[in-house]
Amino acid sequence: MHTTTSVLSLATLPTEVILQIFSELPLSSVLRCLAVCRLFRDLISSSAPIRYAIELEAGGYTDGLSGSDSIPQRLARLQKHRKAWRDLSWTTTEYTYEEVFGNFDFSLYELVGGVFARGSRRQMSFIELPSSIRGTTGRKFSWQFDFELGDFAMDPRQDLLVLVERGIAATHYPFRIHLRALSTNMAHPLANFPILEEEVTRMYVEHSSYGFFIQIMGDTLGLLIHGYRLPSTFMVWQWTTGLARARMQLSPEHIPSTFAFLSYNTFVFPRFYDRPIPYQDENTRSQKSFALEVYAMRSDASGLVDPHRLATFLLPPVVPSIGVRDFRSRTDPAPVPLVSTSPGGDHFQQPFHAAPEDHVICFSIIATDDAERWACPAFFTRSSTLCGHAKYLSQNEESRCIPWEAWGPPNTRWIKRLNLGAYECFDYGNRFAQGLIWDILRQRCKRVRVLDFNPYVARAYRQDVGEQEVGPLAERGPPKELGTSDDEAGSTDNYEEESDEEEYQIDYRPDKSVESQSVTSTSVIRKGGIFAADVHSSLPYWEVTKVVPHQPFDGVMMDDERVICLTRQGKFWVHTVS
Repeated sequence: MHTTTSVLSLATLPTEVILQIFSELPLSSVLRCLAVCRLFRDLISSSAPIRYAIELEAGGYTDGLSGSDSIPQRLARLQKHRKAWRDLSWTTTEYTYEEVFGNFDFSLYELVGGVFARGSRRQMSFIELPSSIRGTTGRKFSWQFDFELGDFAMDPRQDLLVLVERGIAATHYPFRIHLRALSTNMAHPLANFPILEEEVTRMYVEHSSYGFFIQIMGDTLGLLIHGYRLPSTFMVWQWTTGLARARMQLSPEHIPSTFAFLSYNTFVFPRFYDRPIPYQDENTRSQKSFALEVYAMRSDASGLVDPHRLATFLLPPVVPSIGVRDFRSRTDPAPVPLVSTSPGGDHFQQPFHAAPEDHVICFSIIATDDAERWACPAFFTRSSTLCGHAKYLSQNEESRCIPWEAWGPPNTRWIKRLNLGAYECFDYGNRFAQGLIWDILRQRCKRVRVLDFNPYVARAYRQDVGEQEVGPLAERGPPKELGTSDDEAGSTDNYEEESDEEEYQIDYRPDKSVESQSVTSTSVIRKGGIFAADVHSSLPYWEVTKVVPHQPFDGVMMDDERVICLTRQGKFWVHTVS
């Protein structure tokens, strides 16, 4: 009776007021309003701004900076874009490395925001891949440098090119970071200090076995300088002002090789400890452990640059005899929109892009078990899960360690053996792409597989299978809690154990062009190999695979608009999803 009275009272308000109320509600509440009465349903369905807001949040997108399109035009584009990703509807263009990047040796590469770059230590070549959303037509350009390049990163929406200059032994600053405009190769106009210098231990200049890992998120730039059994350094700057936001000197033991930004103020290190974690409670310590360490960094001019550990998410227990070769993260969050950009960045604007505040992160492991057999498991989790560490910590937990059982099973999805290929740009926003091995002897692929971990997508697309078009997500209501399926969550009868074919991901179905499924049930990796107990996981996702219309390939890269299949024989194919 109370609910009916509330609805009648709200329905008496002017239409404009009701629509304004709906526009302020979170997506889950708007979806519930659709089921309240016909008036609410008609108002929401007839409002292009509200429908656009629903489609943005449901697809894991945020509105862009481009002002050329009206809201109905953006809505139509976004619905077409999401449907194309659901079915992998694409157009294919073939390229050769020589015609795009020139005839020179290249060891560096990157794919961000529709710009594909490859290069050597002294030269980089770029192509703005054609896009109807961004309005780009395939422009090519190249830049040369007067120093040896150690690594680079870019953000086309900010017209930002970050170059790490390899050091010289005679200098006190063996590594310099150049902040340049991608469009001109000149000093970036928004950078107060176009060259950042950081003093790092001189052990670096005496060894060549060090590497770099760079990540950009809006005006935040992170750089990890790491070497095997060498002291390492992690730095975070606000690149526009040159303000240092974080600095960590890492000991030679337990050095991470990657990191991932979770938000403007937090980041995560994937780490393996080959001895008990020093700050973990003695009653729960393990001899060896995988862990995700979440840190907070400064957001003001307080002068404090030492990050503090917020929480440590423990992974499933492993056998004492495990030998770990690598444990790394991969994610490409969309850049945070800025209030102002340099003139060159205007060319790369778009009506919508993947939301930066919540994205999926892929963590991969390369290890050996007690029989010296290789194991390559990987798992996915959302950045919002790691940012929400507070709800998993007990008030009396001084170590701030979160047991696997408390957070992992409903918020992760493990795959026993994951073929990541030779290229690392395989994770963008909510999606992950890989090639399914068709020729096991030559490790070549004929089919592309895309997983979408958007929490609304798996359930919505599952209900849409067989329908002619993808309707607004307003038809379906809010998603279930992560980790639940259509059957009762946690029921051992619903476990889906991986078969040998799934373990090695060998594709035996070249006759079917496109296949798709919604995966919401719990999967299990049985005890054995590197794991000391069964590993259960149930993060839902939508999976679609498609046979490529060209010769077999060796690896894939992806961004928010395309999947690129690459070979070692000088060719690559750009599949633009549209």
